[in-house]
Amino acid sequence: LCDSATAGLNSIKKVPVTDFKTLVTVPTDARHFFPTLADFVVSKVIGLKTSMLTGNDQLPLGVLGINATQAALKKNRPEIYAILHLYDELIDNSRNSTAPFLYWTVEKLDFIRDKVYYSDERDTRYNDILIALFNEYSTSPYCTLPLNALDINIDKDNIEESKKIYGYIKSTVAKYPDAPLINCLKNTLGQWARKSIEITHNSFLSPGGTLDVKISAQNTPAAQLTLYRLPDNFTDLNNYVRMSAGAVKTDTKAVRFSGEVPFYSFDTVGFTIDRPGRYIIVPSFSGASNSRESYPVIHVSALSAGSFIGEKNKVVVVEPVYGAPVSEAEIIGFKWKGNAHETKSLGKTDSNGFTILPSNFSGTIRPVKGPDRFAGTTYVHENYESGNRTYSFINLFCDLPIYHPGDSVNWACVVYSTIGEKKEILSGKALQVIFMDANHTPVDTATVTTDALGRASGTFQIPEGLLTGRVTIRARE
Repeated sequence: LCDSATAGLNSIKKVPVTDFKTLVTVPTDARHFFPTLADFVVSKVIGLKTSMLTGNDQLPLGVLGINATQAALKKNRPEIYAILHLYDELIDNSRNSTAPFLYWTVEKLDFIRDKVYYSDERDTRYNDILIALFNEYSTSPYCTLPLNALDINIDKDNIEESKKIYGYIKSTVAKYPDAPLINCLKNTLGQWARKSIEITHNSFLSPGGTLDVKISAQNTPAAQLTLYRLPDNFTDLNNYVRMSAGAVKTDTKAVRFSGEVPFYSFDTVGFTIDRPGRYIIVPSFSGASNSRESYPVIHVSALSAGSFIGEKNKVVVVEPVYGAPVSEAEIIGFKWKGNAHETKSLGKTDSNGFTILPSNFSGTIRPVKGPDRFAGTTYVHENYESGNRTYSFINLFCDLPIYHPGDSVNWACVVYSTIGEKKEILSGKALQVIFMDANHTPVDTATVTTDALGRASGTFQIPEGLLTGRVTIRARE
């Protein structure tokens, strides 16, 4: 159907699409881009052919370009080559008409870019081509098409390039206020001129220590960072929280930056915190609203806990700076029940800072000692190595990291079990090994039995023409 629709393309390249307005509906604001019946027909064929593409068709970077050589695709990727040929038909047919020429050129570049594996080089080449198109056609209001297609964010590492693109967009919006996609470009200007502050810092601090806070400011000449101490009865276990009623302001740092929009600036400030507790840092600046923001919790405590899973689950509590063991620290366990959590004492540490947890406990723990109840939490998994339960494992390997259609895949596996800390190979174990394509559809299956050393092996043949992508081999009992 698609091939027959485009068989007589030359005969309709000069036919205005408006001659068929009773049959073909093209929105008024899109007629600049679909002036002929050929534009309309081929655009529909491209859409259909693109929707019928299967698999993960990755193209080489070299095909990304307006006049890049794509002849090799005729043999290796005939379906994609056919689509690119249709794009070229539309581009050649519209070389004397800026609107459809730029529209189809950008559409073709987008199609190729989506098929080229992601890399910084890919996006740089893509943007460079679009900027060259924009500069070449900057005297036309349709220069907004390549400009709007740019894959851009403010580049912190190349702010001068970002300023140049911002200047292109700003001057184009002023020069062509009624051009196509002008509102999209206005939105981009607004996003790039937006003020924001991002801060990063550690989540744990020993009392008396200084917390370094790294600041990244976008278009923000002045900001304030305020340290709040959360109330002692604050029980939220989340790592991020909103401002809590009863939070007390304990310190404030002011920072200032300079630059012309768009700009990024960076700084580091330090907060010295003496009193144990849970804290948050709230950044603010003129025009910002923090009412619905969440902030990372800072745990200021002389306690830090870690867990060891072995024959018995053990927890050790130490002083976080020097690692000295903390004795008589109580371990509090938290278990969720409905929408709330229950707390339970799981024991106290000995003189070496250790305690043994119940073997069936899994959940969140926190060490506390006296008034210091502000340490960070640690999640402890149930001890699967204790008791008499047996667990079986299959480790499966292949001989190469990458294969091609028609290759042989040699695989091998080892099967073993664990009970407590004891491991044992499993001989005479019947396994089903399944080879699946990139869509997780079974291609071949083998039934094997492990030998005296718990091993099994085999070979799968990758069919010619198999869908390319990540294929999988799975083994199960």
